[in-house]
Amino acid sequence: MYSQEALTILENRIGWDQPLDANSDVVLNETTSTGASAREFTNFHQLCSVENIYAAVAAVDMDMAEFNAYLISVRSQAVVAVLNEALEKRVEYEYDNDYSDLIITRAPIFDDAIGYTVAIRMLELFVSSNRRNLTERNSSLSYQNLKVELEGAKNDAGFYVAKGILVKRYYSIRSISRAVFIGPTAITGSTGWV
Repeated sequence: MYSQEALTILENRIGWDQPLDANSDVVLNETTSTGASAREFTNFHQLCSVENIYAAVAAVDMDMAEFNAYLISVRSQAVVAVLNEALEKRVEYEYDNDYSDLIITRAPIFDDAIGYTVAIRMLELFVSSNRRNLTERNSSLSYQNLKVELEGAKNDAGFYVAKGILVKRYYSIRSISRAVFIGPTAITGSTGWV
C-alpha cells in the first residue's frame, strides 16, 4: 500500500511540454506543464507532443480545461499502472507494508517507467484514432510504423534490431522491482575450508 502523497509526488514528476507552435490552440496550465524532475513526456517519444494528442482525442475542439484534465488523468493512470506492475504484482509485495516512504525518497527510479507508459498510451491513441488534421497527423506515419515504434523490430534470428517502447518500459519496470525488492544476497554455509 502507499499513500495519496506518494501518488501525488509521482504524478508531478514529469510534465507535458508546451506547444511548439506559438499560434497553437493548445494552452496548458501550470499544473499540467510542470514536473519536479524537469522532464517532459516528449523526452520518452517525440510524438507525445500536446498538439498530436489534441489532434487525436475523440472530442473535436475539446475545451482547454477538459484537455488539461485529460492530460492529468493520463499521467495519473500511468502512475497507478506502473505501481501496480512494479510493486503489487510481485510475489515479494506485502499488502500490509506501507511503501510510501520508499516511493517518496526514491521517486526518480519511477520516471522512466511512467514516461514510457504514457508514450505507449499516446501511440495507442494515435493508432486507434479516426481523426485526422490538416497536416496529416504524425507526419503520415502509417499504422505499421507506429506498431514498430511500440513493439520494435526483430531480425530473422529473433533478435531486436530496434527496441520499441514496450521493451524499454519492461526494462524500466524491472529495474524498479529490483531496486525495491532485491536486497543483498544472503550467503549461508561454513566459514572456511574443511
